[in-house]
Amino acid sequence: MTRAAWGQMTDRILLALGEIHTGSLQDVLDEMGVSDERQAATVRKTLNAMAAAPKGRRRVHIAKWCRTQERQRAYPRPVYRIGDGPNASKPAPKDHTTASREYLQRCKTLVEFMHCAPFGQKAARAVLAQIRAKGLAR
Repeated sequence: MTRAAWGQMTDRILLALGEIHTGSLQDVLDEMGVSDERQAATVRKTLNAMAAAPKGRRRVHIAKWCRTQERQRAYPRPVYRIGDGPNASKPAPKDHTTASREYLQRCKTLVEFMHCAPFGQKAARAVLAQIRAKGLAR
């Protein structure tokens, strides 16, 4: 990632955030058109450094935290916003009881689907894809 090809990284990130106003790391990467893992790591580190700057010098702050299930486990992910606002505090991790309850609910939904599917294999795959899209199964 050379300066000639990319320009100034912080300017590119701020332009991308300016277009989407508020977004997660994946939203910023999509807006910038970044798909390489090393470039994505550079963008992540730059965003975190800008959000960790002292108040008054901050160009990006963490507006909120969300738990999304896109491509990975549902860890809390920061949602960034341009400006010198206060960073939202990171939520506490889920306790064992809550995590177990959610996992068992996903398993129960999947098992009910597999036993009650009175249609063909192609239709079953389509419904299973919808269940996965909702985050109920992996």
